Amino acid sequence: MKKAIILAGLQFGDEGKGSVTDFLTNHHKSKLVVRYNGGAQAAHNVVVNGKHFCFNQLSSGSIAGADTLLLDTMIVNPLQLFREYKEYSAKFDRLPTIYIHENALITTPYHIYANRWKESKLKHGSCGMGVWETVEYERKYSVGFRISDLKLGIAAIESILFVMLRTLRSENRIENDDHEYDENYVNLMDDDWDDEFQEAGWTSLARWYYHVFLKMIHVVNDEQCRELLDKENVVVFEGAQGVLLDKDRGFLPHVSATDTTTHLAEAFLQRIGWTGEIEKIGLLRSYVTRHGNGPLPSEVENASIENEHNQYNEWQLGFRVGKFDLDLVKKALDICPVDSIFISCLDNDPFKPDDYVYNRALELSGQIGIPLKGYSAGRERSDKTLIYDNKKTTNIHI
Repeated sequence: MKKAIILAGLQFGDEGKGSVTDFLTNHHKSKLVVRYNGGAQAAHNVVVNGKHFCFNQLSSGSIAGADTLLLDTMIVNPLQLFREYKEYSAKFDRLPTIYIHENALITTPYHIYANRWKESKLKHGSCGMGVWETVEYERKYSVGFRISDLKLGIAAIESILFVMLRTLRSENRIENDDHEYDENYVNLMDDDWDDEFQEAGWTSLARWYYHVFLKMIHVVNDEQCRELLDKENVVVFEGAQGVLLDKDRGFLPHVSATDTTTHLAEAFLQRIGWTGEIEKIGLLRSYVTRHGNGPLPSEVENASIENEHNQYNEWQLGFRVGKFDLDLVKKALDICPVDSIFISCLDNDPFKPDDYVYNRALELSGQIGIPLKGYSAGRERSDKTLIYDNKKTTNIHI
């Protein structure tokens, strides 16, 4: 029977979703990984044989040989995806095919700038990537810039961007003149885009979307998504962020712009008539972390962990650490029930540094009351272990 494995973080993000996606994709020899929520703010780190890559929108199963499918519930940033693809191609020989659902919303540099403009005043917590602004624009005006719009041609894209620019500028009461506003948008981008995109303004952005980005992706609909899934025995659905950041059931206002549970993946499978087995795996650390503002009840001031991938930045602010919080995990499970849990970062627990990781994983699983699917005791793929009937199926390196 065909199987969909849906991964979701049970904390505030940073639960190891990327490395577990890579591990399970490699274990099941899957050739397709589905990204079903979030946007370019994801930072999913994978290390295989000493080679590291941070995945934002490409699936974390890419190194294991899987292609990427971004669903209509993903918020796609074409410029960031283009840069990510270039960086990936410089490190790895096998390049993934990128499929994107035609109804996926697009984050533009205009959304990013409006997002950062607001965050500079509100300080409610943001990745500064424009995801919230993209979702809000579509909600407020019942129209969004979608992947399917790229096929309409340059003139249509220019018109969409022109209206968007003026609307966001007026809505946010940004009072500098148009030229300065456009220049600020352009300054958010790196200097290494194609020559035709070096000109400032929305006209060249429209040309880049049509002539460059549209040629690097495959635009698909529901039926084509179903065909892609039908080719695989096991497909991993890679979630983003954490359940405690869910837009409706997290700790308002310090939440994400999208649903962070398994719901979007399950709804998609039901919509396309997929009838295989579904396994939902919740991921968590043996302690808890959080970026920036918002509640962290078990936070320990000045606690630190060795974590080169989660550094301070002006939008997310600092990386905070707290002890394992069973109440938070139970809240997450009330929001997003799962079949099993996968515990990560056991080698890096600042509060239980001397625990034998297997025993610690079993202890936490017992406290939570959910079967243990696996655990991680290091950054490498080989540091992951699957559990079947309380028996380890692979060795770990401690």
